[in-house]
Amino acid sequence: MRKITLIRVLYFTEGGRSLFESLREKSGNFTFCDMPPEMSRDDYVKESFILHIPLMIIGSCGIAVRLIAPYVKDKLYDPPVIVMDEGGYFVIPLLSGHYGGGYDIARELSKSLSAKLISTSASDVNNTFAIDVFAKRNGFFISDNDHELIKKVNSAALSGEKPDLNYLSDGTIEVMGLKLYPKTLCLGMGSKKGKSFEELKAYLNRFFDDEKLRRELYAIGTVDLKAEEAGLLTLAAFYGAFFFTYTKEELSAVTYDGLSKSDFVKETVGVDNVCERAALLLSGGEELLLSKKAGDGITIASAKRLVTIGEI
Repeated sequence: MRKITLIRVLYFTEGGRSLFESLREKSGNFTFCDMPPEMSRDDYVKESFILHIPLMIIGSCGIAVRLIAPYVKDKLYDPPVIVMDEGGYFVIPLLSGHYGGGYDIARELSKSLSAKLISTSASDVNNTFAIDVFAKRNGFFISDNDHELIKKVNSAALSGEKPDLNYLSDGTIEVMGLKLYPKTLCLGMGSKKGKSFEELKAYLNRFFDDEKLRRELYAIGTVDLKAEEAGLLTLAAFYGAFFFTYTKEELSAVTYDGLSKSDFVKETVGVDNVCERAALLLSGGEELLLSKKAGDGITIASAKRLVTIGEI
């Protein structure tokens, strides 16, 4: 299993381009994409915010701030924005470092480049508990109206108080009045090569509306041959979900009565079913909620996630 994050990159100089190429070579768990030549910088940044795709700007913080300023709206909704100097010496999570996951992205990038991570968040500087970081890492949804409660919990942690996480019977976590709702929808997906975000989203919306997907979609899983499929990666980013890929051996090891089987899929990717097997692997469970649905060169299946708590 491999978790992959799509990152859009914007640079302005030859040094920036060289760093971008270096990043692509050391991609690790990231897929980096460049700005299309026919697109303006402003449109590229605007679209990144609309699609919620993490954006890395190779240049000064001043340039980055001016570019993103018209589109910044909400810390629970804006995409992560990372700034790097063209020498690759410093990595700065500028926006959405906590709930957006920007700090974790910047931390991993700094390690891969042996660069200095610079974070000015009090929680990061003091290495204290941050409820929005906890929610992101563990797949929980925070309501758009709870900004003040996030501040309350994080401020208490900064003051030395250990927030008491109350685990409710429905899987919700409550702490100091703030509720975290577990994202439990796991989607397995397969598609023909080159399917666009728009095509994938349109087919997915036949079964799930955007509100449900934003609140409940934990992750999208697929076969590792699709690790750089821009459409699937963008779909996961749009809904704030994780994106995981599995080898054909991992998928083949799934046992479940009634799995759909396709000789064509097996000949193409090495396993007879991608979407159902991926959904079950993601969920950690043993039951499909939605069996394989296929159309327009796209397949989907879903399962309910067994929620586990990782890093606190």
